[in-house]
Amino acid sequence: MQNANHSWQLQNYGIAVLASTLALLFSLLISPLLENVSFSMFFAAVVFSSWYGSHKSGLIATLLCSLAIVFFFLQPAHLPYVVTLDGIIRLGLFAAVSLFTNELNAARKRAELRLQESENRYRQMVEAVQDYAIYKLDPQGRIVTCNAGIERIQGDTAKEILGQHFFRFYTEQKQAEAALYRSNQRLATLQAIDHAILRAESPEQIAQAALERLINVIACQQAAVILFNFNTNEAQILAGQIAGNNTGGVVAINQLTAVEMVRYREPILYIEDIATWSDRTPALEYQFAIGSRSFLAVALRVEGNLIGDLTLFANEPAAFDLENQAIATEIANQLAIAIQQSRLREQLQNYANELEQRVTERTAALVEANSELETFGYSVSHDLRAPLRSVQGLAQALQEDYGDQLDSDGQEYIQRIVASAERMDGLIQDLLNYSRLSRAEMKLRILNLTEIVTYGVGQLESELRSRQAQITIEQPFPEVRGHYTTLMQVIVNLLSNAIKFVPPNRQPQIRIWAEMVEVLEQGSRGAGENLQQISPPIAPLSNATCSTWGNPKTLRVQQSPIDGNRQDGDCLTAVAPQHSALSTQHSALSTQHSPLPTPKTPPLGRRQRYWHRARASRANF
Repeated sequence: MQNANHSWQLQNYGIAVLASTLALLFSLLISPLLENVSFSMFFAAVVFSSWYGSHKSGLIATLLCSLAIVFFFLQPAHLPYVVTLDGIIRLGLFAAVSLFTNELNAARKRAELRLQESENRYRQMVEAVQDYAIYKLDPQGRIVTCNAGIERIQGDTAKEILGQHFFRFYTEQKQAEAALYRSNQRLATLQAIDHAILRAESPEQIAQAALERLINVIACQQAAVILFNFNTNEAQILAGQIAGNNTGGVVAINQLTAVEMVRYREPILYIEDIATWSDRTPALEYQFAIGSRSFLAVALRVEGNLIGDLTLFANEPAAFDLENQAIATEIANQLAIAIQQSRLREQLQNYANELEQRVTERTAALVEANSELETFGYSVSHDLRAPLRSVQGLAQALQEDYGDQLDSDGQEYIQRIVASAERMDGLIQDLLNYSRLSRAEMKLRILNLTEIVTYGVGQLESELRSRQAQITIEQPFPEVRGHYTTLMQVIVNLLSNAIKFVPPNRQPQIRIWAEMVEVLEQGSRGAGENLQQISPPIAPLSNATCSTWGNPKTLRVQQSPIDGNRQDGDCLTAVAPQHSALSTQHSALSTQHSPLPTPKTPPLGRRQRYWHRARASRANF
């Protein structure tokens, strides 16, 4: 053993001497050609000695090369005690770098020795195990190495076992458990997609959550969800990465695959080995360049329409079996529905925002229109009535001062001027009333309808007398909750219409009465909750009715605070349950009135009273 060690040391020393000598000879050979000889050959000798020799041989080579540099290449030669400062620096750098390189090589050799010792211990331990099978798998689950115990347990030779899938060692129960695990993972992925839909997440969030689950079920290196826009022939990377394009990127469809192929291909496109695929697109070329070998694309379809693809890449050929394809298809179908639902939800939200914007704009337009209406009312009050008063005054002065000088035709003309002026004044007054009515603040309180009807009849006493109208008032009238000014205007307008809108040569006959209906309710809900069902508003007053006689604006003033009801005759319908607001309805002009149905005896319960009608009607119409 000592002779062997001595021989190994002599061999290491010989390597150092030989390498240093060869470096010196080569440097002397090229020195006539160079002004300053480089020390690179001596450095190579040190590296060679430490790499193929030992740490000591590297040190010896460093010493020999340093001496050769001093005595043969530093000036003046053979006189080291007068070596220049520049030479000393060059020599010091050479020695330092050589020693550092020698230490690195020594550390590498020590690490290799420890690694080899560890591998030997592992190999000896594995080979010593005979009762258990120990094997190593590649990423696809195939056996690449095994011990001798696997041959004894399985009864096959190592040559027959290498390259086989490890599932061959699993019992049917174990395989069923593995299949159940994959099924659970698939169901968890589908459940995550469903939860994303319920949380109203965006398509990007849904796709990202699906990919994060999918890579735990199917072994793949890259996955992406792509949406197609066939109008622009572009594809959006919704989640994942493909061909260097990350989430949110937009690429041309023909960069991924041919457009016609996308439209008409089968739901699943599977390429077992991209290397053997002749018609590779730029995206497949890119993926093949970075190591992808298998490609799987599953169509995302909604109601038969293609909206995108779920793509998977693996670095091994034939990485996606039928089970993986089925899992990807199931997830793709659910993902397509989720993306479509999210799109529809976003579209609905956009429509709602647009509608809200339109409502805001129209509200502003209505505010502006109301402002213009108010301005118009002031203009009518001050500007239009001023010349009208002049016409009225001049006509009356003409009639009073020169009436005896005019014949019958002149008298008739003056009367027509006065009547037309009065009619114009009535039109202007109706417009002002309508303007005031639309701007009035409605403060509701309990009102005595008898007092209001009496006041309205008194206001129109002169008109009733001039038209020789017959009016019948049937009391009592109920108390109602409403706005005093508005209700007063409505009563006056109803009576005024009953007087005015009568065919020529007919005497107006007016009847005012009220009807009350009592309802007993059983339950806790108040009538206010179903007020619209008790007295529903129907169609408004038709233009044909307004255009027969009289002033349409007068009818509009009457109709503005009340809704329309297709019953016969001008009517004011006041529904006044306990603690409720006044609800009024207005209808077309007629003389026929339908009687209220007589309610059957109701069950015991809470009593509420509804004063249902207070009418102003015309007979002989």
